[in-house]
Amino acid sequence: MKQKVFIIFMLISLISLLLIACGQNGKEPDDNAEAQRKSEEEKERLRLLEREKLQRIADIKKN
Repeated sequence: MKQKVFIIFMLISLISLLLIACGQNGKEPDDNAEAQRKSEEEKERLRLLEREKLQRIADIKKN
């Protein structure tokens, strides 16, 4: 009896994991390429902000 319960539990767990991996449980699966692209965009945005900040500081020092 315990073996049957354990097997059923394992099957349900595996099906749940499969659904999560496939994105069929209502959640979107994590896409590494998309996350990396967003990370690169954020890094570029921060670089631009830093460059603008340094330019403003240089302009203030000139005046």
